Amino acid sequence: MKKTILAIGAAGTALAVITACGPVTQHAKQVGNSSTSLPADPATTAPAPPPAPNPDGTFEGSCDYTLSDSLYGTDYLVGEVDLANTGNIGTVVKVKISWPQLGYSPITATKTVRTHPGQHKPVRFHLPAEGNTIDLLQSWQENHDFKDGCHYRATMVSTFGSPSGG
Repeated sequence: MKKTILAIGAAGTALAVITACGPVTQHAKQVGNSSTSLPADPATTAPAPPPAPNPDGTFEGSCDYTLSDSLYGTDYLVGEVDLANTGNIGTVVKVKISWPQLGYSPITATKTVRTHPGQHKPVRFHLPAEGNTIDLLQSWQENHDFKDGCHYRATMVSTFGSPSGG
């Protein structure tokens, strides 16, 4: 198929003649100091590349303990780490929390969870604790201005899925 575009100047003289065989996708005509582009043919426009993976996120946490109502009941170390996936790809996150013990190593717990892009996910911990464990935690707190002493960490270990957005 042959297409011809002819631009005529103000004085009636031909400024440009463009002849093509096959479909014409984009042409520009120059008149004075301005130029005009015609839109590209949608069938020949390349698709945009997929977005690059951008794993990212934030976390915050807290911890405490609960005491049983009965003399020989079970006490618990409790905690929560709240994850927010702020990236554009799913993440696998290892969450670790620890409670201090005066004179002993901290009590620790870990969980590995998956988060999807844009997801907010609470990771909850609930560990049975003997009375001595609670006593050592309280002793640590008393000797450290009654801070909770809890430490928590979230470490991204891998990703999954395809990047979203773009």
